[in-house]
Amino acid sequence: MKQFLRIILFLFYGTLACFAQNVSDPIFTNVIRIDNKHITKLRNKTLIDVSIPTEIQTPIIFVENKILKELLFSLYPQYRNIVFIVPDWNYYENISEDTKLEKAFIIYKLDRQNWHSFVVDSLKRRKNNVPEIKFATNMALENDEIESYYQESYGSVCCPRDHSQDFLGSELDRNFWEKYAGKIGEVYKCIRGKEGEHTAYYTLTGLTAQDKIKFIEERLLAMAEYYGTDTISKPQIYTPFRIEIKNNCLKQ
Repeated sequence: MKQFLRIILFLFYGTLACFAQNVSDPIFTNVIRIDNKHITKLRNKTLIDVSIPTEIQTPIIFVENKILKELLFSLYPQYRNIVFIVPDWNYYENISEDTKLEKAFIIYKLDRQNWHSFVVDSLKRRKNNVPEIKFATNMALENDEIESYYQESYGSVCCPRDHSQDFLGSELDRNFWEKYAGKIGEVYKCIRGKEGEHTAYYTLTGLTAQDKIKFIEERLLAMAEYYGTDTISKPQIYTPFRIEIKNNCLKQ
């Protein structure tokens, strides 16, 4: 029955997403709203504390805050196709105070070809041409789902060995976990193969939003130091994602 319900929800949300694919559509349904209360900044890193229900195939995201376009387009990278609706800030900056009550949006539809390139369709919608936006009302997690803010994946311990396994148990790894022991919330280790392949998902429920950013940054820094690689200093946005916990996943 549960699997049947999941299929029904998948079809329902998938259908809704398909109806809102075009930037010129008059109505956008099941739109996920991101506003100031969902956004935390620490230096040049940002955490947006909203995850997408797994039933939604093509998310439609309304972002109230001003975000650089290149950062906006990096949101929720696990989705190839995604729609963003944002206020037309340039329009608002060049009109009188009397007319700022008028709605003006820019709608972007992204088709991400790969990590480095994507196709963008966009349209400015103003005055009588603004679409109707109906926001999603049910954002609750399913009973068998978790929200992961960070993940690490490792390949085989042999045959051939994935050298990322060498970091586990290293001095840098041990020092990191001594600092965060008992603080981060639940961790799930999902087995991906018979030779130690696995992915670890971190809920980070024990940390504040700013501490979640610190955790991610410090973990990446520890790994970069171990491998002698550079860390990413440019602005970045982190977003959580939902994972269905199956029989191959163990709570650590």
